[in-house]
Amino acid sequence: DIIISMTHFKGHEQSGFGGTFKNLGMGAASVAGKLEQHSDAQPVIDTESCIGCNVCVKHCAHDAIHLNSKRKAEIDYNKCTGCGQCVALCQYDGAVMGDSDTSEHLNCKIAEYTQAVLKDKPNFHVSFIMNVSPECDCWGHNDTPVVPDLGIAASFDPVALDKACADMVTQAPVSRTDNVLSEKYPHEDLEGKDKFHLIHPDTNWLAGLKHAEKRGMGTMNYELISL
Repeated sequence: DIIISMTHFKGHEQSGFGGTFKNLGMGAASVAGKLEQHSDAQPVIDTESCIGCNVCVKHCAHDAIHLNSKRKAEIDYNKCTGCGQCVALCQYDGAVMGDSDTSEHLNCKIAEYTQAVLKDKPNFHVSFIMNVSPECDCWGHNDTPVVPDLGIAASFDPVALDKACADMVTQAPVSRTDNVLSEKYPHEDLEGKDKFHLIHPDTNWLAGLKHAEKRGMGTMNYELISL
């Protein structure tokens, strides 16, 4: 067997960005595997920021959120799967990821699952760095792209590919269209800034690539060849 992956490179509210590793490690995992990877990633409600708008309640696929008598969201952790939908939807920072470094754990788990998917199989990977939206494609909503379309990148090395894509987004200017970065930093030059960390400050995408590199899955020292 051979694996050829095609990935839409974009932001992600828990892993920082979704690239080749996220596509394979989470996308090719079983339902039980997906739940295991998210097991450390449970959100919490900031009651001071929560306005009781009920959006998270309506969109929770697991019926794990309700409004209490004070019209503040509450999470039933017996039902919560840690999917992060409430975090992605909340416009008021009322739903946020917990204090533990769940992003690092999640990205390391994704790397390990990806290694299992690719084990003993020739593999090649293609990433479309286009329409780079701030959130995961899992949801039926998203914001406008945060950078201009940067093209298509490909490699036999998934570590090098994800690192190169992240670096390209870092070096790119912010899109001229209204987006989450242009609204939050209207007067700042963000070229050279880690845009995924600016969008999702509690994430640590680099941890997963370092973990994958240590496990012999590839290298972050890449050569970028433009065609």
